[in-house]
Amino acid sequence: MILRYAHVLSLCYVFTTCLANTETHLVKIPQFYNIPTSHRQLQTHEQIINLNLTHSVVLNHPIETIEDQLSPRNEQALVWNIVCVPYDTIAQPRKTLLFHLGDPNMQNGDLYFIKLCWPATSPYEFRISHEYIKTHELLGPEEGRSAELDLYLRVDYRFFGVALDPQRVLKRDDSLEFLFYIEKMPVNWLPIPLEMYDLIVYLADIAILIFTQFSLIKHILGL
Repeated sequence: MILRYAHVLSLCYVFTTCLANTETHLVKIPQFYNIPTSHRQLQTHEQIINLNLTHSVVLNHPIETIEDQLSPRNEQALVWNIVCVPYDTIAQPRKTLLFHLGDPNMQNGDLYFIKLCWPATSPYEFRISHEYIKTHELLGPEEGRSAELDLYLRVDYRFFGVALDPQRVLKRDDSLEFLFYIEKMPVNWLPIPLEMYDLIVYLADIAILIFTQFSLIKHILGL
């Protein structure tokens, strides 16, 4: 009995440590949107470019497709979705991080599923939205930066934690780490996250197997 209770407690501990908060957002490319061609080639060696004290931008965040989901995953691909930004948990400013949606295969009517995950033990609030911004107004009119309206995902975040010992817990040079996924949906009328497609395929195979072998299953079960 003691071992059973210990097993249950260990499972509860693992479950609570794996909990994560999730914020999601859907973006559908309007039919009237004039998709720029130059923005698709934006490249930078810096993952995050600081515009000022409160705003930063990411130009080359990866976009996952159904082909990526069905192919074997590698550790490097998972690392690309990790975003780490410095944060002052003492001043607790409201900050904004812009992600450039630069899909080289973007078409009008495409649907994108955005997902942000962070630990449940981290007292941060997030809000995801999207807006149209001219990249050359953000970073300057350099070569390759579009003068047209580019699509950006906007992530507003802020720390709201309260510590019993602020001097020990809160820091000027703290950091915030979260997972940020941009997923392109295979069809624009079915907003299902890509990680669910493996389960859907599995359930479809089970349903086909049961349907085609229904008489045999009844005979085996004696029904």
